[in-house]
Amino acid sequence: MKKANFFAKLSVIVGLICGLPLLSIADVNIYICSTASATLNYVGGHTLVAGDRVIWQEFDGADNPIGAGPVELTYTSSLTDVALTLSAASDITTLGSHFYKAYVLSANPANCSGDLSDEVEIYRLPDLILDLTPLISSYCAEASGTTAESVITASTTTQESHVLPTDVLLAYNWSATKDGIAVTPISSIGTAQTNNTGGLSLTNTFTMNATGVGEYSFSATVAYPSQSASGITIKGGCSANSNTPAVVTVTPKPGKPTITVD
Repeated sequence: MKKANFFAKLSVIVGLICGLPLLSIADVNIYICSTASATLNYVGGHTLVAGDRVIWQEFDGADNPIGAGPVELTYTSSLTDVALTLSAASDITTLGSHFYKAYVLSANPANCSGDLSDEVEIYRLPDLILDLTPLISSYCAEASGTTAESVITASTTTQESHVLPTDVLLAYNWSATKDGIAVTPISSIGTAQTNNTGGLSLTNTFTMNATGVGEYSFSATVAYPSQSASGITIKGGCSANSNTPAVVTVTPKPGKPTITVD
């Protein structure tokens, strides 16, 4: 890994003098959304003793220190003493990749500095926006018209029009009412498209084939499931509700006429 800045060079030089080994932190590659937090844990490389300090720092993609500056945490008796918890609400507020490294500074009076750890990446996901669109807004009961179904499409967009990584999944969930009363199960009036578990899908559909006369109002949610396509963890679902319901009306079939002759 390049050591392209003073922060990195200093830790390497002092680490070689004092003989502290490379710090290891958990091999994490994690996505978080706006309701979540992530904790970076120290997992070894050097056995900490009371008074040792772990210094955490955010870096940009060019390996330069950024942010408010290093965070110094002192070990007393537990590795949780030196774990760094980062909140999407306050610490990782910008969308996209954030890189963190750490090193150990030994207890006084030596103050020896170990090597920088490898970086870990935390990816801040955008909030989701969901809109519903029915293919047709009404059809005739009992297949008495030209069609007997309507396909409602849920379309997902993102905060700041941020492009989602392709290994992030989205999970959709549908609900409906008929004349204001919840439809349970929703499968009694149609079929929801199975969620894609192999890659990113920005749309999902519900095919309505109800024959009962009435007004059907559809809603949906979209969220990040806890597991991505490649096994990378996603913290926080950040569920979004559809902005407005999609309404489809099933109109009655006209009655059979009676003919009289005068």
